[in-house]
Amino acid sequence: MVRAMHYDTRRKTRETAATLAKRGFHGGINLTEHGIYPLISHIPWEYEPGRHVLRDGGVIGCAETGFRIDWTVESLPVDDVKAYLRTKVASDRYAAEVSGTVWEGQLVRTDREARTALYQRSTWAEGSAWKFADGTLMALSGVQFEALRQAVTDHVQACFDRELALVRQIDAATTVEALDALDLTSPWDGLRRDPDPSQDFGGFLPRPA
Repeated sequence: MVRAMHYDTRRKTRETAATLAKRGFHGGINLTEHGIYPLISHIPWEYEPGRHVLRDGGVIGCAETGFRIDWTVESLPVDDVKAYLRTKVASDRYAAEVSGTVWEGQLVRTDREARTALYQRSTWAEGSAWKFADGTLMALSGVQFEALRQAVTDHVQACFDRELALVRQIDAATTVEALDALDLTSPWDGLRRDPDPSQDFGGFLPRPA
């Protein structure tokens, strides 16, 4: 991330377009004649809020080579990083939980609204239709419906089990370096999908009389 600002070499102040305008510097004015130069703030790529803190190392450079803010990235205390990573893992679990699962080659919605429609059916009339995430309609037997419901349940449970496994790894780490070495992303492969948000709502359609 790059922030564009200006540096007033005479005042030794950092300026934004708004503060310069308040001082009467508008378009068309040669700022360098007033000792004001572009100031670039390059936020280091490795910086991640929740894991690090940025230390401002001051303005470095000169008029010939340009001015920039020298940032230093420092790790937060291990307990703070753990709390952040637990929150991140919970967010990843929710994303996977509601992203859908596949049953009999069909993508099934697993968001909480769709699951309510699925679980509220205490009985299933043979031949009633279920609409899948892509709009496909399929007449299901009672056995198929229970298998569909179990597939959704298994997917959701697998997401929570994966979250628990990752949280245990986080809790077991004793240093920030150990936390940095954890792979908290690829374990969600296979559980997280990205269904088209324009797809139709999956749910049951009563069998025609």
